[in-house]
Amino acid sequence: MDRLSDALERHTTEIEEALRAARVERDDLRMRERELTDLIDQAEAAINHGSNTDRLTLHEAMTVVLREGEDEWMTTRDLGDEVNRRNLYRKKDGSPVESNQIHARAKNYAHLFEKDRQLVRLRRSDQATSSDDPPSRSKYDALRDRLTTESSDSVTETFGTLADLVGGLPPSARKHQAWWANESSGAHVQARSWMSAGFRVAAVDQSEGWVRFERVDK
Repeated sequence: MDRLSDALERHTTEIEEALRAARVERDDLRMRERELTDLIDQAEAAINHGSNTDRLTLHEAMTVVLREGEDEWMTTRDLGDEVNRRNLYRKKDGSPVESNQIHARAKNYAHLFEKDRQLVRLRRSDQATSSDDPPSRSKYDALRDRLTTESSDSVTETFGTLADLVGGLPPSARKHQAWWANESSGAHVQARSWMSAGFRVAAVDQSEGWVRFERVDK
C-alpha cells in the first residue's frame, strides 16, 4: 500500500510541476506575442512612412489612427499613445507627442475633428463644424446594453469577449489600469457604459485578459 501511495504522490507532483512549467511557458509566449506585435506595427509604420521625404503631419497621423479605429471616439491620451507607438509622427526634437498637442491640433482643425473635452473623433461629412453637441452613440453602448440585461450581481468577461462585443479594445485597455477606472463622467467614455448600467469594475487582470463587473446597488 505504501508503494502505491508513493507512486500516486509522485505522479501528482510531476503533474503539478509540469502544469506550472506550462503556465510559465504560456505567459512567456503571450508576452513575446505582444512584443512582436508592437515590433511589426513599428516596422510597418517605418516602411509606409519612414522612408517618405514628406513626413505625416500630426493631424494627418491623427486621421490615420482614427480612421482605422472606425471613427470611434478616442481620448487625447490614447490617440497620442497610438501615434507614438506606431511612430507616425515625431516632433522636431524627436520627442513623442503629448496629449495636450493632440488636444490643440483637434481644436485648430475643427473641420477635420470633433471634440468633447478630452475625446476626439473624425468629423462626419454631414456635421457642421460649429457643433457642440455631446457624443452620439458609442460602440461601448453594446457593453452597457449587455450589462443592463444581466440578472447576476457579478459578471466576469475576457478581453476577447468584450472586444467581439464592442468591435475591438484599444491597446490602453491592456497597458493602463486607469482605462478601467470607474468614472461616470469625464473622458473615459468606456466607463460610462458599465456605470450607467449600474455596475463597476471590481477587478481586472490585464496580463490574463479578464475583468469582473459587480453591481453597485446589490
